[in-house]
Amino acid sequence: MFDALLSNKKMKEQLTAAVKADMPMHAYLFCGAAGSGKKTAAELLAYEIIGASREKVLRGCHPDVVTIHPLEGKKLISVDQIREMRADAFVRPNEGRRKIYIIDGVHLMNDAGQNALLTVLEQPPSFAVFILLSESRQKVLPTVISRCAVYDMEYVEPSCAAEYLKTVYPNKDLEQLKTAVRAAGGNIGLAKSFLGSEEFEKYSADCEKLVVSAMSSGEYTASRIISGMSKDELCGFLPVLAIYLRDLAVYSAMGNIDDAVFCDSILKNKQLFDKINLNLMYDSIRACESAIGLINANISPALAAAKVVILLCGGKNID
Repeated sequence: MFDALLSNKKMKEQLTAAVKADMPMHAYLFCGAAGSGKKTAAELLAYEIIGASREKVLRGCHPDVVTIHPLEGKKLISVDQIREMRADAFVRPNEGRRKIYIIDGVHLMNDAGQNALLTVLEQPPSFAVFILLSESRQKVLPTVISRCAVYDMEYVEPSCAAEYLKTVYPNKDLEQLKTAVRAAGGNIGLAKSFLGSEEFEKYSADCEKLVVSAMSSGEYTASRIISGMSKDELCGFLPVLAIYLRDLAVYSAMGNIDDAVFCDSILKNKQLFDKINLNLMYDSIRACESAIGLINANISPALAAAKVVILLCGGKNID
């Protein structure tokens, strides 16, 4: 019933039981990073409980399945959008047995919008089901969470994910697919973006150049590697760099690179990387994650990335 959704065994068992009993909850909250399967879970659930014309759900054209997301050119789901949805929710379904609202981005709603949503979650019409998707549980109001059945999307094991990805990318070998999954942290959507992007290999090579330069040549040489990158390029490069640095941290702490994404690069530079300062690696990983957030908040990309380079070159963790 939910076979298209990888891993998440407990969630699939509970959703299957609700479908078979014809007793879905009035509200669900699926939490996880972009590409973790939230949207897939929502669409499969909608498909199973809508009733008539359910094949239209997967085509995205069922009149009783409505997806709410930020309007074009906007960053947030507005209060007005939620109020319109709330009013529409009390109008009986056109074709299906239920009306289903997929709110794609609860983390993109301010408190006013979430409070407007709360009013319909507290007293929903009997035929309505609300499926909330959020990249972070922490960005959802506790009062909203309390009205939902909450599921955190699970990590997908590389072997399981690679078997699935093999059906999508038949020309790639299993080791390539496992590497992409490990690089994506078990996130299938992100793994697909890596596999479909020529940039991933370039970013991987740039990671090695940056770290080797930082540890041997100094700040100026290292900074030149990222100085010409655009905002979009840095947003693609920094997550890969964070993965590279995590591999180095594991190698430094445990001497184990069996499951490392960049094991070949680490072995090639083993003599240099044996001198790694573990605390510096941890600080640099956090700096990468912080830089991504700053860039997305329209802080100067060069300024945001500079801290990472300074740390890798042995500078202090400046805040």
